[in-house]
Parts: sequence; structure tokens; C-alpha cells
Amino acid sequence: MPLLAQEKITPTSPPKPSDLTDEWWLFYQEDNEKASERIDQTQFELEQTLELVSDENLQKGRNTVDRILTNLQAYQQVAAQPPPSLPTPKPIADRYTIDDIVELNRQIRQTTIELQREKDNQNEQLRKLSAAEKHLRELQKKYNAAELRTEKRILLGLDIIAYRSAIELTKMRLENLEGRVKAGQTSLDHLNEEMAKAVERVYVTPEKSSKLFQQVEAAKSSWNKAQNILNKKEIEAAVSVPSSRDPLSEAQNQLLSQEVIAARIVEMEAHNDLIFLEIEKALTELIARPEQVDISAMRDNIAQWSDHLFKAKELVADWAEICQEQIQSTSKIIALYEDNGRTVNPDLILLQQQIIRLAYDNIFDLQRINSEIEDSLFLLEEVDDALTPLLGGGERWLREFLDFIASSVKKTLDWLGQGLFNIGSTPVTLVSILRFFIVIILTIWVSRLIRRGLSTVLEQRRGMRKAIAFRIDRLVHYFVLTIGFIVALSALGFNFSNLILIAGALGVGLGFGLQSIFNNFVSGIIVLFESYLKVGDYIELETGIKGEVKAINFRTIILRTNDGVDILIPNSDVVSNRVINWTLNDPYRRVHIPFSVAYGTDKELVKRIVIEAAFDVEYTLPKGKKPDPQVRFIKFADSSLEFELAVWVNDKATRRSRLTSSAYLWAIDNVLRKHGITVPFPQRDVHISQQPPQPS
Repeated sequence: MPLLAQEKITPTSPPKPSDLTDEWWLFYQEDNEKASERIDQTQFELEQTLELVSDENLQKGRNTVDRILTNLQAYQQVAAQPPPSLPTPKPIADRYTIDDIVELNRQIRQTTIELQREKDNQNEQLRKLSAAEKHLRELQKKYNAAELRTEKRILLGLDIIAYRSAIELTKMRLENLEGRVKAGQTSLDHLNEEMAKAVERVYVTPEKSSKLFQQVEAAKSSWNKAQNILNKKEIEAAVSVPSSRDPLSEAQNQLLSQEVIAARIVEMEAHNDLIFLEIEKALTELIARPEQVDISAMRDNIAQWSDHLFKAKELVADWAEICQEQIQSTSKIIALYEDNGRTVNPDLILLQQQIIRLAYDNIFDLQRINSEIEDSLFLLEEVDDALTPLLGGGERWLREFLDFIASSVKKTLDWLGQGLFNIGSTPVTLVSILRFFIVIILTIWVSRLIRRGLSTVLEQRRGMRKAIAFRIDRLVHYFVLTIGFIVALSALGFNFSNLILIAGALGVGLGFGLQSIFNNFVSGIIVLFESYLKVGDYIELETGIKGEVKAINFRTIILRTNDGVDILIPNSDVVSNRVINWTLNDPYRRVHIPFSVAYGTDKELVKRIVIEAAFDVEYTLPKGKKPDPQVRFIKFADSSLEFELAVWVNDKATRRSRLTSSAYLWAIDNVLRKHGITVPFPQRDVHISQQPPQPS
């Protein structure tokens, strides 16, 4: 009979920290109407459990119990909230004024900001959820390993209840957040649909045109007044040089700087109001009287307005940063005064408080101006769109094509900008991943370009050794790659301000898959800097492999044998094992060629003719560089006198040991034959004796 899966049984009592079951959380998921009663039961159970905890850990246990109760109460409140409902689309009107579409654009901007805030909150909750679940798994392992009915197990059980309740609360909040994100996205889609229809149904009245003319003139007058006020304030700031460096004079100067920023804000706001009205007037003319529009003048105005608005956005950002820095520095000074407890001039404190208030007011005004600039830019786009049908056929087609490309690029970037996962609190998107690989590719290309130019320069320098040039090339390559990799990680969203996390991630990577790679990389750096092994050296490994070093790379050394075979040697093998470098400090070396002659041969004759033969071999160094060739009598062998030719050879012969040995043996054999000297070979006499057969 097959075994049936057992259904999970809902607990009827609150969890006991010393004996947690797998289904303990189900106690809080049933019948939300009795949630308060279950929380009271849990509080009673946990209070009883705390009686088993020692005085040393009692406060820690109470804090954990408070966290549990807070999480359960919040969970009850969130669970009782109704799910967010999707908004219904607003009916689209038959006609819209310019003010209507401006207001509609503001709603779109506000909804976009709120939606992005909800998404950021969602990503933050997901990050917290992941960290809490990881910690809960670690607590569960410790809990299972702890002995039953011990204080350690009770405290671990309390921590598990606290983390699990926090996780379930986060999951519940994420469900609500997901509903709010869907509702926000739906609302944004409805607004965009309405905007697409509204811009096609914009109308103006004759009264609007005459009213706009009066508003433009009034705005010009207001701007002129604001300019005059700004000029006076700037002159005041220019002539107001503090007589001393005392704190009061410096505070007065900082307050005056904030007053200048406030005057600039008023002037910019007045100018932006004028530009907004001029843009609105231009749009009105394009809608009401398109045949009377001077296209060339209109295009010049669009360019001027666009240039001013984008410069204004940059100034707003700069001024906001100045005000923020002023708030931070002044707040720190006030905090220092309070910490030191010393008596401070009350006028100075009053001035510093005025600086902070004015800086906050300026930031608030700058935020408002930034929103007004966005209104002007939106209206400017509508003017540009309304002007497009009045252009010539080819120019209109080009404009529409460019607008289509810009719109497609924007949609693509928005799609690519969606977060895939997080690095810390920074979301990683397809755009950031593309930036990462683009930076890596550009880094490799720049490295090759620099190395190519460096190689050309080094080749033109006489006396530059090949090994030194290669070492410079490698170090430049590694340096450029390191800088590029750091920039690529920054483009990906990696935060380098927390070096502890970086070191931890690097340690984990080295502890697992990157250990061998890192070991070989560091070994390669050691090989480059120690100079015991260079490109062009002829080396011999412990395994007996010989060859010329062709390259020292990131992970391996390329060794080419005399047979033309390229062998990849890990850098760590070269550093940790014995390596013979035949050309480390001297390209020449001495070879030993054994040979033998028959007993009775004139030894002096052998010595003379073999040395002469050695000088005739092309590999022998000329006299003066190294000791002359020598012939040494080694020993009396069974059938011969054994000699050895010791001769210093050039760098070509150093790298060709077998060829070198063959050349000298060839010369020795020729000269011995020429002088009739016999090269003996082993001989044995075999005597066979016959014996008569034994009688049986």
C-alpha cells in the first residue's frame, strides 16, 4: 500500500523556543480575526521562557522578545490591509488647453518618481529578505546542533522566531509593494495614453493669445527687476571683504553667499517664467496661425531656449550642492560647540542658524525651479513637434526619422535599465552589464594600442635588451588592465568605498576557484621583477624539458623546444620548482665531449690534434673570451684510454646541445682517422672446451 503524504498540522499553541517544530509559523497564519489573541498567547509563553534564562542573558532575551512582538503586531496590521486596487482610466476629453497638457505632464513626472521610489523600496526589501533568510539558515543549523533544554538553545530559538517573523513581515510588505507597483505602472500607462491623445486635441482661443502677450511683457519687467536686485547683491558681496578671519566674520560672509544664491534663484525663476511664456506663446501661434510663423526665426528661438534651459539645470544642480555642503559644514560646527560645552558668542550661533535656514530655503526653491524647467522643456518639445509639419518634405522626413530613432533608443534604454539583481544596495541592469563589457573591451584595445606604440619606441632605441622591453610591455599591460577592471566594476555599480567587502569577496574567490589563477598571476609578477628568467633565456625544467622562453603571460610561460614545440608552463611551477637557466648571466657555456682511443696511442698527439680540431668547429669561442679547449685524460678503461674534450661554446651552441655534441664528435672522429688513431671497441675471447660424456 503506497504511503500517503501527511498534511501539515496547524499548531494550536504558540511556539516554544526550546522545542521549535517545522510548522510553528502556521500558528500565526490561521484566522486573522484571532491575531491579537495569538499575540497575547505568544507574549505569555515567551515571558515564561525568559524565567529559564540567566541574569547575564536576560536583557538580551527581553530585547529579542520585544522584537518578536513588534514584528507580529506589524504583521497583523499589514495582513489586515486590503490589497491595492488597479486604477481605472480617466475619460479622455474632447479638447485640452496648453495648461491642461502641462498639468498632465506634471502628473506623469510625479507618478514616475513615485513609481521609481516604490521599485527602489521593493529592491531594498528584497535585499533585506535575502540577508535575513541567509542568517536564519545559519541560526537553524546552530539550533539543531545545540543540546536540548539548554539556555543556548532557548536564546537561539528566540532569535529564530524573531528572524522568521521579520522575514514573513517583509514578504507581506513585498506583496503589498508589488500591488502598489502594478497600480502605479497602470496609472502611468493611463496618463501616457491620455497625453498621446491630449497633444492631438490642444486648442487655443483668441483671448489666450492677447493674454499671453501681456503676460510676456509683465514677465520681462519682473526679470529686469530681479536682475537689478541680483547685481546689487553681487556688488555687495564683492566689496564685503571680511576684515579678519574670526568665526563671526566668516559666518557673515557665508550668510552673504547664501543671500547671493537666493538672489540668483529669484533671477533664474523670473527668467524661466519669461521663457516658459515665450514658449507657450510660440506654441499658441503654431496651433492658431501656423501659416504666419517664421520657421527660421522659430528654429533659432528653439535653439536659444533649449540652450538656456539645459544650462539652468546644470546651475540648479551646482547651487544645490553648494547649499547642501554649507548645511553640513555649519551643522558640524554647531555640533562641535555643543560637544565642547564652551561659551560661544550668541550672535555667531544666530548667524549660523540663519545660514542653515536660508540654505534649506534655497534648496527648496531650487527643487521648485527644477520642476518648472521640466515644464518648459516639455512645452519646448511640443513646439518642436508642432513645427515639424511646416518644414520641407526632406527635412520633415529627416526630423521624423530622428525622432523615431530617439524614441526607440529611449524605450530600449528604459527596458535595459530594469534591475536584474543587486550588488549591495545598487541594482545591476543590462545597461550596467553592457557598460562593464564595453569598458573591458576598450581597456584591452587601449592596452594593445599603448603596447604597440611602446614597442615601436623601444625598438628604435639602441642597446635595449629584448627582455627589458618585454618586461616593460607586460607591466604596462597589467597596469592598464587593472585600471580598466576597476573602472568596469564601477560602471557595473560596484561600490569601492567599502574596502572590507572587496577584500572579503576577493578572499572568498581566492579560497575557491580563483586560487590557482591568482597564484599563477602573482608568480608571473615575481618572475618579471626578479629578472632570473627573461624572454629569450634558454632553460631546463626538472622534467628534463629544455627550450627558449618566448613569453611570460598572465598565467603561463611559453617555452619553445628545439623541435619547435610550444609548451605552456604554469608560472607557479617555475617559481616553486628547480629551473636551470643556461643563459642567466652568461650566454656561453662549457660542454664536455667524451671519446676514447686504443692502448698504446700517443697521448700528446691526441691532445694536440683534438684541440686543433675543436678550434675548427664553428661553435668554439675564439681565444681570449674564455679558456681555450682542453683535453683531459679520464681513466684506463677495459679496452681503451678514455679522454674528455672540455670546450667553451657560443650562445648558438648553448641552445642546441645535441647539435653541438654531434659537431664535436664529428670533428674528433675525422681527425683521429686522419692520423690513423684507432677508436677501440670492446672485444671478448670465447674458449669452448669439450669434455667426454660421463658413463651412465
